[in-house]
Amino acid sequence: PQPKKKPKIAETKSLTREQAQTLLAVAAESDPVLHAVVALTLGRGLRRGEALGLLKSHLDFDNEVIHIRQRIREERLLTRDGEYVTELLTAPPKTFKSRRDLTLTGEVKKALRRVLHQQKKDRFAAGEAWHKSDHVFTTKLGKPLYPSNVSKRLKRLLKENRLPDVGAHAFRSTWTVLSMEAGVRVEEAQEALGHESIETTKNIYAHSVKGLAKRAFDTFDESMIVKHRPTGLPNTAHNHER
Repeated sequence: PQPKKKPKIAETKSLTREQAQTLLAVAAESDPVLHAVVALTLGRGLRRGEALGLLKSHLDFDNEVIHIRQRIREERLLTRDGEYVTELLTAPPKTFKSRRDLTLTGEVKKALRRVLHQQKKDRFAAGEAWHKSDHVFTTKLGKPLYPSNVSKRLKRLLKENRLPDVGAHAFRSTWTVLSMEAGVRVEEAQEALGHESIETTKNIYAHSVKGLAKRAFDTFDESMIVKHRPTGLPNTAHNHER
Protein backbone atom coordinates (compact mmCIF):
# COMPACT_ATOMS: atom_id res chain seq x y z
CA PRO A 1 0.00 0.00 0.00
CA GLN A 2 1.17 3.48 -0.84
CA PRO A 3 1.98 5.73 2.13
CA LYS A 4 -0.67 8.29 2.98
CA LYS A 5 0.01 11.77 1.72
CA LYS A 6 0.60 14.33 4.40
CA PRO A 7 -2.04 17.08 4.50
CA LYS A 8 -0.93 20.14 2.61
CA ILE A 9 -0.05 22.96 4.96
CA ALA A 10 -1.05 26.35 3.63
CA GLU A 11 1.37 29.22 3.97
CA THR A 12 -0.16 31.92 6.13
CA LYS A 13 0.97 35.47 6.69
CA SER A 14 0.26 37.26 9.91
CA LEU A 15 1.34 40.28 11.90
CA THR A 16 3.24 40.18 15.16
CA ARG A 17 1.47 41.29 18.32
CA GLU A 18 3.28 44.64 18.21
CA GLN A 19 2.39 45.17 14.54
CA ALA A 20 -1.24 44.29 15.24
CA GLN A 21 -1.38 46.78 18.10
CA THR A 22 0.13 49.46 15.87
CA LEU A 23 -2.38 48.73 13.10
CA LEU A 24 -5.34 48.99 15.46
CA ALA A 25 -4.02 52.30 16.77
CA VAL A 26 -3.39 53.90 13.37
CA ALA A 27 -6.70 52.56 12.00
CA ALA A 28 -8.51 54.25 14.89
CA GLU A 29 -6.86 57.53 13.87
CA SER A 30 -7.85 56.94 10.24
CA ASP A 31 -11.37 57.06 8.80
CA PRO A 32 -14.18 55.13 10.53
CA VAL A 33 -14.54 52.54 7.74
CA LEU A 34 -10.95 51.32 7.98
CA HIS A 35 -11.11 51.37 11.76
CA ALA A 36 -14.18 49.13 11.81
CA VAL A 37 -12.90 46.77 9.11
CA VAL A 38 -9.61 46.28 10.96
CA ALA A 39 -11.42 45.84 14.28
CA LEU A 40 -13.61 43.11 12.78
CA THR A 41 -11.00 41.24 10.75
CA LEU A 42 -8.11 41.61 13.19
CA GLY A 43 -10.13 41.70 16.40
CA ARG A 44 -12.74 39.03 15.59
CA GLY A 45 -11.16 37.03 12.76
CA LEU A 46 -13.86 37.83 10.20
CA ARG A 47 -13.29 37.26 6.51
CA ARG A 48 -13.22 40.50 4.53
CA GLY A 49 -16.48 39.65 2.74
CA GLU A 50 -18.19 38.81 6.05
CA ALA A 51 -17.24 42.16 7.54
CA LEU A 52 -18.35 44.17 4.50
CA GLY A 53 -21.52 42.11 4.18
CA LEU A 54 -22.76 43.04 7.66
CA LEU A 55 -26.20 44.60 7.91
CA LYS A 56 -27.32 46.88 10.69
CA SER A 57 -29.92 44.26 11.59
CA HIS A 58 -27.03 41.86 12.28
CA LEU A 59 -25.76 44.04 15.11
CA ASP A 60 -27.34 43.60 18.53
CA PHE A 61 -25.77 46.32 20.65
CA ASP A 62 -28.05 45.63 23.63
CA ASN A 63 -26.97 41.99 23.94
CA GLU A 64 -23.51 42.67 22.48
CA VAL A 65 -23.75 40.13 19.68
CA ILE A 66 -22.74 40.21 16.00
CA HIS A 67 -24.70 37.78 13.82
CA ILE A 68 -22.70 36.56 10.80
CA ARG A 69 -25.35 35.63 8.25
CA GLN A 70 -24.01 36.66 4.83
CA ARG A 71 -21.01 37.90 2.89
CA ILE A 72 -20.45 39.97 -0.21
CA ARG A 73 -18.10 39.17 -3.06
CA GLU A 74 -17.11 40.58 -6.41
CA GLU A 75 -17.73 38.65 -9.61
CA ARG A 76 -16.70 39.45 -13.17
CA LEU A 77 -19.64 38.97 -15.51
CA LEU A 78 -19.64 38.94 -19.30
CA THR A 79 -22.10 41.39 -20.83
CA ARG A 80 -23.96 40.95 -24.11
CA ASP A 81 -21.53 43.21 -25.93
CA GLY A 82 -18.60 41.04 -24.88
CA GLU A 83 -17.29 43.34 -22.16
CA TYR A 84 -16.66 42.25 -18.60
CA VAL A 85 -18.14 44.12 -15.66
CA THR A 86 -17.52 43.57 -11.96
CA GLU A 87 -20.65 43.25 -9.87
CA LEU A 88 -21.14 43.05 -6.15
CA LEU A 89 -23.08 39.96 -5.08
CA THR A 90 -24.52 38.85 -1.77
CA ALA A 91 -23.95 35.23 -0.83
CA PRO A 92 -24.54 32.96 2.17
CA PRO A 93 -21.60 32.44 4.53
CA LYS A 94 -18.81 30.28 3.12
CA THR A 95 -19.82 27.18 5.13
CA PHE A 96 -22.61 26.14 7.47
CA LYS A 97 -20.28 26.72 10.43
CA SER A 98 -19.60 30.23 9.14
CA ARG A 99 -23.08 31.21 10.34
CA ARG A 100 -21.98 32.20 13.80
CA ASP A 101 -22.43 34.76 16.56
CA LEU A 102 -19.52 36.83 17.86
CA THR A 103 -19.15 39.23 20.75
CA LEU A 104 -19.80 42.93 20.13
CA THR A 105 -17.60 44.48 22.78
CA GLY A 106 -14.51 46.61 23.32
CA GLU A 107 -12.72 48.05 20.31
CA VAL A 108 -15.16 46.36 17.92
CA LYS A 109 -18.20 47.96 19.52
CA LYS A 110 -16.53 51.36 19.56
CA ALA A 111 -15.51 51.08 15.90
CA LEU A 112 -18.94 49.97 14.69
CA ARG A 113 -20.71 52.77 16.56
CA ARG A 114 -18.27 55.19 14.97
CA VAL A 115 -18.84 53.94 11.41
CA LEU A 116 -22.64 54.07 11.86
CA HIS A 117 -22.37 57.63 13.16
CA GLN A 118 -20.33 58.58 10.08
CA GLN A 119 -22.93 56.93 7.87
CA LYS A 120 -25.64 59.15 9.35
CA LYS A 121 -23.56 62.22 8.52
CA ASP A 122 -23.01 60.94 4.96
CA ARG A 123 -26.74 60.30 4.52
CA PHE A 124 -27.59 63.81 5.66
CA ALA A 125 -24.98 65.30 3.29
CA ALA A 126 -26.14 63.19 0.32
CA GLY A 127 -29.81 64.10 0.70
CA GLU A 128 -31.97 62.66 -2.07
CA ALA A 129 -28.93 61.08 -3.73
CA TRP A 130 -28.61 58.64 -0.83
CA HIS A 131 -29.02 54.99 -1.78
CA LYS A 132 -31.17 53.29 0.87
CA SER A 133 -29.41 50.26 2.27
CA ASP A 134 -29.16 48.30 5.51
CA HIS A 135 -25.41 47.74 5.02
CA VAL A 136 -23.06 48.86 7.77
CA PHE A 137 -20.26 49.73 5.33
CA THR A 138 -21.28 52.10 2.56
CA THR A 139 -19.95 54.78 0.24
CA LYS A 140 -20.67 58.47 0.71
CA LEU A 141 -23.88 57.81 -1.26
CA GLY A 142 -24.98 54.75 0.70
CA LYS A 143 -23.98 51.98 -1.71
CA PRO A 144 -22.20 48.85 -0.41
CA LEU A 145 -18.41 48.95 -0.56
CA TYR A 146 -16.41 46.84 -3.00
CA PRO A 147 -13.95 44.57 -1.12
CA SER A 148 -11.16 45.31 -3.61
CA ASN A 149 -11.46 49.06 -2.97
CA VAL A 150 -11.31 48.53 0.80
CA SER A 151 -8.23 46.35 0.37
CA LYS A 152 -6.48 49.12 -1.56
CA ARG A 153 -7.21 51.57 1.24
CA LEU A 154 -5.88 49.10 3.81
CA LYS A 155 -2.69 48.59 1.82
CA ARG A 156 -2.11 52.34 1.77
CA LEU A 157 -2.61 52.46 5.53
CA LEU A 158 -0.06 49.68 6.01
CA LYS A 159 2.46 51.34 3.72
CA GLU A 160 2.09 54.76 5.33
CA ASN A 161 2.83 53.24 8.73
CA ARG A 162 5.67 50.98 7.57
CA LEU A 163 3.77 47.80 8.35
CA PRO A 164 4.11 44.58 6.31
CA ASP A 165 2.37 44.57 2.92
CA VAL A 166 -0.23 41.90 3.64
CA GLY A 167 -3.77 41.29 2.45
CA ALA A 168 -6.92 41.54 4.54
CA HIS A 169 -6.91 37.77 5.10
CA ALA A 170 -3.66 38.17 7.05
CA PHE A 171 -5.66 40.02 9.71
CA ARG A 172 -7.82 36.91 10.19
CA SER A 173 -4.65 34.83 10.39
CA THR A 174 -3.22 37.26 12.93
CA TRP A 175 -6.27 36.89 15.17
CA THR A 176 -5.91 33.12 15.04
CA VAL A 177 -2.18 32.94 15.70
CA LEU A 178 -2.19 35.50 18.51
CA SER A 179 -5.25 33.92 20.12
CA MET A 180 -3.72 30.46 20.18
CA GLU A 181 -0.42 31.83 21.43
CA ALA A 182 -2.41 33.42 24.26
CA GLY A 183 -3.96 30.06 25.18
CA VAL A 184 -7.11 29.75 23.06
CA ARG A 185 -7.68 26.07 22.20
CA VAL A 186 -7.79 24.98 18.57
CA GLU A 187 -11.41 23.89 19.03
CA GLU A 188 -12.34 27.36 20.27
CA ALA A 189 -10.54 29.00 17.37
CA GLN A 190 -12.41 26.74 14.94
CA GLU A 191 -15.77 27.89 16.30
CA ALA A 192 -14.79 31.55 16.23
CA LEU A 193 -13.44 31.34 12.67
CA GLY A 194 -16.40 29.37 11.34
CA HIS A 195 -14.33 26.51 9.95
CA GLU A 196 -16.38 23.46 8.98
CA SER A 197 -13.63 21.08 10.13
CA ILE A 198 -11.10 21.39 12.91
CA GLU A 199 -8.55 19.91 10.51
CA THR A 200 -8.82 23.12 8.47
CA THR A 201 -7.86 25.18 11.51
CA LYS A 202 -5.00 22.84 12.37
CA ASN A 203 -3.59 22.58 8.84
CA ILE A 204 -3.74 26.29 8.12
CA TYR A 205 -2.84 27.88 11.42
CA ALA A 206 -1.62 25.55 14.16
CA HIS A 207 1.83 25.09 12.59
CA SER A 208 2.32 28.86 12.62
CA VAL A 209 1.88 29.14 16.38
CA LYS A 210 5.23 29.05 18.11
CA GLY A 211 5.35 27.41 21.50
CA LEU A 212 2.22 25.22 21.26
CA ALA A 213 4.19 22.05 21.95
CA LYS A 214 6.24 23.72 24.68
CA ARG A 215 3.07 24.95 26.39
CA ALA A 216 1.62 21.44 26.22
CA PHE A 217 4.71 19.97 27.89
CA ASP A 218 4.88 22.76 30.48
CA THR A 219 1.22 22.21 31.35
CA PHE A 220 1.78 18.49 31.76
CA ASP A 221 4.89 18.98 33.87
CA GLU A 222 3.05 21.48 36.06
CA SER A 223 0.24 18.98 36.62
CA MET A 224 2.75 16.33 37.70
CA ILE A 225 4.49 18.43 40.33
CA VAL A 226 3.98 16.74 43.70
CA LYS A 227 2.77 19.37 46.13
CA HIS A 228 2.87 16.99 49.07
CA ARG A 229 4.72 13.70 49.44
CA PRO A 230 2.31 10.85 48.62
CA THR A 231 1.48 8.69 51.63
CA GLY A 232 2.75 5.15 51.68
CA LEU A 233 6.17 5.97 50.21
CA PRO A 234 9.24 5.24 52.30
CA ASN A 235 10.84 8.23 53.93
CA THR A 236 14.27 8.10 52.35
CA ALA A 237 15.62 10.58 54.88
CA HIS A 238 15.48 7.82 57.53
CA ASN A 239 16.26 4.88 55.25
CA HIS A 240 19.91 4.11 55.99
CA GLU A 241 21.97 1.58 54.07
CA ARG A 242 22.91 -1.50 55.89
